[in-house]
Amino acid sequence: MAEDIKNELEQPEGEIVVLEDENGNEVKFLYVATLDHNDKEYDCLQCLEGEDQDVLEIYEIESYSQEDKEFDSLTPVDDELYEVLYEKLINLHDEECHCGCHEDGCDCDGDCDCDEEDCCCCDGHHHES
Repeated sequence: MAEDIKNELEQPEGEIVVLEDENGNEVKFLYVATLDHNDKEYDCLQCLEGEDQDVLEIYEIESYSQEDKEFDSLTPVDDELYEVLYEKLINLHDEECHCGCHEDGCDCDGDCDCDEEDCCCCDGHHHES
């Protein structure tokens, strides 16, 4: 079950992406990240509608041409690959965050809201006790 992309996925994290399912229905997703794994690219998207709302879905990106236009098709990954890619996404987030607080929206610009006294993102800033 591949889904055709209606918007480019080269968007900043947090952007809304509209995909068309196999029945021609538009479904909204939150773009989370694009991962590279074994010379292939995968998009991580969070469903914003329906019974799969708030579920992180991971799709392999496959490009093709049709009538002189370039398109991308998204194919869901199997459970085994999903686990590998999900772990990679978590590790990537941890590397980018440098905080350890794992709070949603943490920017770690020295103004961390986490309650960790020795938080590494604070660069000398100590939390009030």
